[in-house]
Amino acid sequence: MKKHKIPYGYMMRSGEIVICEQEAENVRTVYHLAGDDKSAGEIIDGIVKDDYFDDNTDKIISKIHGLLRKKYYYGAGTYPAIVTKDDFDKARLCISKRDHFHCTDKTRIPYKLTQCRTCGCRLARSHNAEDRHWKCGNTSCRSHSNIIPEDELYRQIIEILNKVQTDPALLDINTILTKYVPTKRIMRGESIVLARCYSKPLDYDKVKKDIAALASLKYDCCTYSRTPALTREIKSVLSKHGPIDQIDPDLIKAVLKKIILNSENNISIEFINGKTIKYGGNEDV
Repeated sequence: MKKHKIPYGYMMRSGEIVICEQEAENVRTVYHLAGDDKSAGEIIDGIVKDDYFDDNTDKIISKIHGLLRKKYYYGAGTYPAIVTKDDFDKARLCISKRDHFHCTDKTRIPYKLTQCRTCGCRLARSHNAEDRHWKCGNTSCRSHSNIIPEDELYRQIIEILNKVQTDPALLDINTILTKYVPTKRIMRGESIVLARCYSKPLDYDKVKKDIAALASLKYDCCTYSRTPALTREIKSVLSKHGPIDQIDPDLIKAVLKKIILNSENNISIEFINGKTIKYGGNEDV
């Protein structure tokens, strides 16, 4: 992939930063489409694919959102302007309306926690107040045409949360708290230390140095699982929360890692401890 030492849309010429027209045209397209309240998928369809945008859909969306945050595109700082300040403000206003983390509608779930099970991309939420629904945001995904009404999506989320709130044992995961897996290097080091201990005369300083080095290697081979602590954290949050009868974004961000929608329009919830519970069942396998 092409690496940009200076921002996308610019290039260095004779020691000065100037506009790269080929890339700048994509920047203008992104801002104009965003300002027209187009979705990320529609913006992707409107740009010309180049080395910078030669990536999967999810990463391209992240890059587009990154471009829309850069003030130097309207001339702030030392860079020449590619778009106008009005274009920048209009695009930012439209994007803020789509941002589920900073929206005024407190019943929305953070879209960054959503995922299509088929392709792994985030879900998109419609802006039609008369027909609120969610679906895969990847237009090339075979599940893109599958639509789940927002009320149904929220109902499934609430049902799963109520289930684990009533029966916290569903969150339990059998896991080993600590695990030690020695490497061949460690086993060779143990043999060397043992041989030095039987050698005559005994070189105490050398043995102590080898033991210290071996201890460091052994420490690196120990792993610690945070799963039990995270499980206790989820149970604590749910036990202190009142009856769950509506979407609570703060609760969702505190205990959920992913909300996964499958091709049958049923969801699975992956909690922060790694346990996945599916709608209509227990553990999602």
